[in-house]
Amino acid sequence: MNARDPGLDHQVDTYLFATIEPSPVRWLRGLLGPRDAVEAVDPADLPELHRQIALRAPPVVLVDFPSSRVETAAALVRDLRQRHGRLPLVGAGRAGDGAAMLAALRAGVNDFVVVDPGLPHGSADETVAILQRLRGLRVSEPDAGSPLPAAGRMVLLLGARAGLGTTTLATNLARLLRQPLRAAEGSGPDTVVRALPRGAGVPEVALLDLGLPRADGSLYLDAQPPFGFVDAVRNLRRMDRTLVDSAIVRESGGVALLPLPAQLSQLREVSHGDAVALLRRLRDFFAVQVVDLGGFSQLDFVGQMASAAAPDRTWVVCDQSVGAMVSTAALLAELRGRGVDTAGLRLVVNRFEPQAGISAADIADRLGLVLEAVLPARHAALLGAGLRGEVLADAAPRDPYVCAVAALAHPLRRAAVAGGAGDVPEGLPPAAWRRRIDGLAGRVRGALHAR
Repeated sequence: MNARDPGLDHQVDTYLFATIEPSPVRWLRGLLGPRDAVEAVDPADLPELHRQIALRAPPVVLVDFPSSRVETAAALVRDLRQRHGRLPLVGAGRAGDGAAMLAALRAGVNDFVVVDPGLPHGSADETVAILQRLRGLRVSEPDAGSPLPAAGRMVLLLGARAGLGTTTLATNLARLLRQPLRAAEGSGPDTVVRALPRGAGVPEVALLDLGLPRADGSLYLDAQPPFGFVDAVRNLRRMDRTLVDSAIVRESGGVALLPLPAQLSQLREVSHGDAVALLRRLRDFFAVQVVDLGGFSQLDFVGQMASAAAPDRTWVVCDQSVGAMVSTAALLAELRGRGVDTAGLRLVVNRFEPQAGISAADIADRLGLVLEAVLPARHAALLGAGLRGEVLADAAPRDPYVCAVAALAHPLRRAAVAGGAGDVPEGLPPAAWRRRIDGLAGRVRGALHAR
């Protein structure tokens, strides 16, 4: 219910507060004053909460995280995030309750505020500032008659430590997604790859270069973007087509790049919730986002990306070495401890050597993951391409490594290229399917002429 105060050029908004306790609601009402309203909704009554969100279009929804109901509150945040992806969510708790704050951030809130009548004046001002900042993130809904844009896909690459080849996979995958639609004839190292005419379905692709060492993906793609991931999070409320096209650098192959900042301490200046919100916002502008988190050490952040960001695919990259397997097992255990459901994660075995004595299936079994792909060991080829300033996907499209990555890219391309989904049988490249149809038609015409 939005009303206008005739004496003020200010729209009165209604904040919804999912809580059963009246005292924090009264405190917040007194803090905001008459220019904004706060309505309490029983967090257990989900239908009523969703109805109120649809009715009032609140700028922010607060979810109470009392110490006795932390898990219930976290489940509510996940439900709201799934149903109302763009709606700013704020966790609310009591002073000194660090466990509630951590649970809220892991669940996917944009930020966390302390609601406590005993707060000093400065802390109360901070609560108001957070709510005012987040109210600016509310995105206007499209006109009722306008078709909603198709949401872009997101693939998340996890590597337990640096040096497992996660960034190499990310850069080659991004480049393959950006190449014109290609027709693969045959299979294996002698595969012939024929490019169709330029412009035939080239999706917009973004590489979020968040792996460590910092900005290796941008280095491999020979670019030094001045506008990076933290800059994008800070400008989330301004994120539109103009900003995306003007600020985010595209490397020579057309892949948009968002690297980590030179000073990694800047990551502490943005909340995990805002980082997740950025990835959701970028779905409106990019057909595919490739998020490289290889070697990223902040596991709370990794957990948020793997759960709250809701990637379409999450691939865990590991090789055959003992160290890699032990580190990957530890990473998976840490993610499970943070509430991440690892059942949907898939394993990509990198640098595979058949003669090493352990199969890719054995590695997947030991890690408790489903095997997604096996990438052959091609150290010399990858090193040579890098020394020439090239990406192997461009330099040697018939290389076995590139063919294996192309098989990973193909389903993403099918989903991303406009008009491609639903027209092509699963497992057959679009161009190959067209050749089959043309061949059948040719044989029919030949039989008719023979008569």
